Amino acid sequence: MFRNADGKFFQDVTTSGGFGILQKGHAVAFGDVDNSGNQDVFENIGGAYESDRFWSVLFKNPGHPGNHWIKLKLTGVRANRFVVGARIKVSLTNRDGSLRDIYRTVTSGGSFGANPLQPHIGLGPAETINRIEIRWPGSGLIQKFDGPIGLDRLYSVKEGDPIFRQ
Repeated sequence: MFRNADGKFFQDVTTSGGFGILQKGHAVAFGDVDNSGNQDVFENIGGAYESDRFWSVLFKNPGHPGNHWIKLKLTGVRANRFVVGARIKVSLTNRDGSLRDIYRTVTSGGSFGANPLQPHIGLGPAETINRIEIRWPGSGLIQKFDGPIGLDRLYSVKEGDPIFRQ
């Protein structure tokens, strides 16, 4: 298991995260299973034949103090209902005062192990969200929501609706 280190390199967190399992894998998915704000990992590692002793495993993320997140429940109107293909830009200010943009595209993320279509965006050491911009697929509509926007929360957004709901 590798963790992206500020887009510069990848850190091997297999041992520290407890991911070292020697079984075959069929699918993996990332999602916040317990709504704690931390992305957990679910892996289907067996069950291909009846006497297979290994089935599935859930790796619970204990979290990292000081890191923040935001989840968006998006609903398309002119775009497809689950907004697959929507592009999201989150502009924020870090604790040290530096500015940063985070980009996400709504997708299931895979063929065998699909992730939730509800974007869960890790913000790291963010202090403030200054703006969220959503480009809706199909319609081409671009919606901008100016901050400050609260951290560590789930927001609902309907295409074309100017209200950013918590």
